[in-house]
Amino acid sequence: MMRRIGVVMWAALKFAGRWLGPFLILIAAALYLIAPIPFGDPAVTPALAGGIVCAIAWALARGPERKRRRNFLAVCAILALAFAGWRNWEQKRGYHEEIVRFDNRGTRLVGTLYLPERSGKAPGIVWVHGSGPMPRTMQAAHAVHFAQQGFAVLLYDKRGVGDSGGRFVGGDRTLDPANINLLASDASAALSWLATRPEVRPGMAGFVGPSQAGWITPRAAVLNGHAAFMVLLSGPTTSAHSQLRYERFHIGAPDTPNGEPSLSMVFGAFTRGKIPKGMTPDQADLEAQKQRVRLPYPDYDPVADLRVLDVPGLWLLGDEDWMVPSGPTARNIDALRQLGKPYEYRHIPGAWHAMVFGPKRLVLDTIDTWLAKVAKP
Repeated sequence: MMRRIGVVMWAALKFAGRWLGPFLILIAAALYLIAPIPFGDPAVTPALAGGIVCAIAWALARGPERKRRRNFLAVCAILALAFAGWRNWEQKRGYHEEIVRFDNRGTRLVGTLYLPERSGKAPGIVWVHGSGPMPRTMQAAHAVHFAQQGFAVLLYDKRGVGDSGGRFVGGDRTLDPANINLLASDASAALSWLATRPEVRPGMAGFVGPSQAGWITPRAAVLNGHAAFMVLLSGPTTSAHSQLRYERFHIGAPDTPNGEPSLSMVFGAFTRGKIPKGMTPDQADLEAQKQRVRLPYPDYDPVADLRVLDVPGLWLLGDEDWMVPSGPTARNIDALRQLGKPYEYRHIPGAWHAMVFGPKRLVLDTIDTWLAKVAKP
């Protein structure tokens, strides 16, 4: 029995040495050339893993008859490890981090402050989370990008998530105006705290965030009164009830006891889901608004806050965003622009929700160019 196990393990090791390492390296190359997300570099992990596997396989490949194989594995290991080291260095340079804490409404919130290694004061960014209990570590790549562009970035765990205190509100209740106001109050407190830092340029701190940040950010800007700009990635300007009607039409009601969507529903939300073939997201939204959805709390409409604000704002809207249709959001922004509001939007071809699969260079250049004009880092 033990001998059979040993034979199987050796066969698996030989297979891994022959194919797994190079396969991981090919995946890394594909992720580097066609990045599925604009921020960060998803190629580093498979490149590092592939390089390590190839190095181990090289060390185990003995005998003169395997010289060609050993040479191939050595080249793969060296190139993969060198690439992973280079990309990791690229992600680490030009800034330093500091763990910080601030309080709001009796709750201690914990975050990381990313400071650019440049002389002089920097404009500030508070990263506003989307919905879901996502810890700040999962969005560190966003903060790193802006820090390397010369911004002081505060990325904090939302209440009830990660290192922060308080209670996380999920499911449909995340759209309750009381919860939106609470999260907006946290974001406003974060901006006020960031403005006190000596490294931050006075009067030049704003908000950046995806998805649900489209509701939280305008409310936070109104509460704070000192936001210098807003950048929203797939952030809706439609009401919460309108968005929920579309969500029900798109993927159905939450299918778990706690009201949170299951993993399959989360993945389905990024794709067509239950929307009939041939129907665009905007057409689906028109059909969805005919549905009746009863909710135990009042609606929240960000347009009311956007009418009050005179803060420069940029929205990035994905042409393939099945979670937040771009058409209604763009029409609301157009109406606000007619009132003289300093709002702009850009359609990103091929982008899913939160700019997933959006052309990396186009997404980053659009944001960086606009922020360079508004904030001058």
